[in-house]
Amino acid sequence: MQASFDGAIILGNLSTEDYEKIRKYIQPTNVVVVGIQNPFPDEYDQVSFNTANAIEKVIDYLHSLGHELIGCLGAEEAEGIRSEDSRKVQFIKKMKSHNQYKKEWIIFGDKGISGGHELAEKLLEQSSLPTAVFVANDPTAIGVMQALQDRGMKIPEDISVIGFNGDYTTEYTYPPLTTLKINTNEMGQEAVFMLLERMKDYRTIAKKVELATNVIERQSCKDFSEVNE
Repeated sequence: MQASFDGAIILGNLSTEDYEKIRKYIQPTNVVVVGIQNPFPDEYDQVSFNTANAIEKVIDYLHSLGHELIGCLGAEEAEGIRSEDSRKVQFIKKMKSHNQYKKEWIIFGDKGISGGHELAEKLLEQSSLPTAVFVANDPTAIGVMQALQDRGMKIPEDISVIGFNGDYTTEYTYPPLTTLKINTNEMGQEAVFMLLERMKDYRTIAKKVELATNVIERQSCKDFSEVNE
């Protein structure tokens, strides 16, 4: 980058090395991070959500439908991202607390629709299958659903699927995908407000804002308790 900047909003989770490069070009006080990774919390403002709380909502929702056999599929975090904030780590912690953790149903690899296809194929290689799978982002969940259906499985009759992010495209999958919504519009608005506060010297102390998440219930998750009646 050859230009100078008055401020910046950083989207997503970068490695510490990436942030060190950015610090050469942008005044630290005028940076807002949108995501879970902020290596300089005393300098950078941050807009985020609570990963542990979000994963708890996903699992509690599946439990409310009678699911106890739950798998987790998704993309591996990039190197340098704090692992304790990852969706995979928080899912494992939550499932272990319920004595429902099964290692063979935790499968991570590439992200996106094609990555979801590969993850679903690996899941189907297991000797037994969960009644529900949590997929750690929506594009990957779409790929998982496609692959399962290509193998003759019905969603949610044979297996339930829940995504994560709340992408608008999930409303148009078949069946429409239940997902944990991260309120990205509100996060973006808050990031702009926080940056303007700093650029106009209204505030000098860094702050972190966490926005709530919520489950959007659609048709990809079956009430499994009905099966056991």
